[in-house]
Amino acid sequence: MTKKCEICEAPVSNPRFSLCKDCNDSKRLPQLLRIVDSFYKDKHLKREVYLDIPERLAKLFHQGDLGMNKLRSFFCMVRNAYEAFSLSKDKCFDNVKPQLWKIITAVEDRTRRKITPPSFLDFMKSGIAIAEKDETGKELYGFVELFRSIIAYSR
Repeated sequence: MTKKCEICEAPVSNPRFSLCKDCNDSKRLPQLLRIVDSFYKDKHLKREVYLDIPERLAKLFHQGDLGMNKLRSFFCMVRNAYEAFSLSKDKCFDNVKPQLWKIITAVEDRTRRKITPPSFLDFMKSGIAIAEKDETGKELYGFVELFRSIIAYSR
């Protein structure tokens, strides 16, 4: 019987370890931990926004030495983009997109300098890509809630 990784459930080569090599190095964001297409099912946020996926993501990011201060810093950037949209009178989502793109640029820079793990860059890119699809800001709110859940599970 092969042991499975605690984070991505991939087979672990050595039974003494609880994580696979990729999760231990935090090199990639496993497909199992990606929310695809939308943070919503019907008219409500998916269960995965609050449970299971955020806990595993918190473990993965912790493996990549993404500390709480860095995590909160990026969360504040995303939350500020959402608040700028929700407080604007015209509710024009195009005004918020440059803020979101700036966040990706900042994460790419920090990943290149090995400050944040590559898996976090994958997470941010996929979350912002989903948020950009919806002009009402609903998906951006879903991303904020997912991020908030990750922080709740982080050490």
